[in-house]
Amino acid sequence: MSARAHIDPYLMRQDWRHDLERVAYTLLETARIRCERLPARPILESRLRTAHRDLGLAGYYACADLDPQTRAECLEIAQAECDSSLSDDPRLILATIFDEALTACDSLAAAIPLAVGDHVDTAHMYVLAACEALDAQLDQFTPELA
Repeated sequence: MSARAHIDPYLMRQDWRHDLERVAYTLLETARIRCERLPARPILESRLRTAHRDLGLAGYYACADLDPQTRAECLEIAQAECDSSLSDDPRLILATIFDEALTACDSLAAAIPLAVGDHVDTAHMYVLAACEALDAQLDQFTPELA
């Protein structure tokens, strides 16, 4: 009998789902922290506040099945990533936030069919809303804001 015969496909799918949720949560926390740290600009405030809220809610739902130690590790990785950021350019930071949100959105979309319950779907809904706010802000961003 081969080693493959002993692999439980259900458990394997759950591992994949947790990996996807872990990646999504780390990216969402990184993007949320970057929103907090982005230099204040009056024109940015409303959409960034919306994106920050939606990223936070998406993160809350994305980590629903992660154990507390894993959540803490993901948050530590997110904080370290933000601390090591090399750019002070608000346009680049905003584009990075948008990219992280889109990547988290992809991870969550891949996890939806594997999820038990609707927490991943809810997280996906919130990150999509954050992406809309960030996209609208990127469209409005002009060089004089820098």
